[in-house]
Amino acid sequence: EPGFGLFGQLLARAKGFEEVASALSGADGPFTVFVPRDMELMDVLGGGSLQDMLQTPHLPALLACHIVRGKVPFEALYTGRTLRSIDGTILMVTFTQWPRGGPCINEIRGDHMDIFCSNGVIHVIQGVLRPAPRPGQRR
Repeated sequence: EPGFGLFGQLLARAKGFEEVASALSGADGPFTVFVPRDMELMDVLGGGSLQDMLQTPHLPALLACHIVRGKVPFEALYTGRTLRSIDGTILMVTFTQWPRGGPCINEIRGDHMDIFCSNGVIHVIQGVLRPAPRPGQRR
C-alpha cells in the first residue's frame, strides 16, 4: 500500500522475527496490526536503504509492539481500552473528539482505520509505537 508498505517489508525480512512474520501470514491469527506510515518509520529507523533499516538492533521489538493478537476493528475501540501487543507492551486507546473522533493509540493518532485482511485488521497510525522497556533495559 502507498504510504505504509515499509512496515510489511521490514516485517517480512527482519532477522529474529521470521516466526512472527510466518504467524501473521498463516493460520495463527487473527491479528490487529497498528502500522506506522512510512515517513515516521523511516525517521525512527534513521532512513537510508531497506538494508540499513534491517540492521537496526531494536527492530524486532519495534515491530512486535505494533501487533496485537485478535481482530480489533474500530467499532471495538473505546477510550480507556487497553490492548497488549505480542511483546507485552500495553497500548491505550483514546479519542480526541467526542464521541469517537480522532482515535489514538498511546497518543499516536489513527490515520486510516479498518483495513480488513484475511488474517485480521490493519489500522494505519501517524507515528511509531515504542516497546515497553525490559527489566534492566534503558529507554
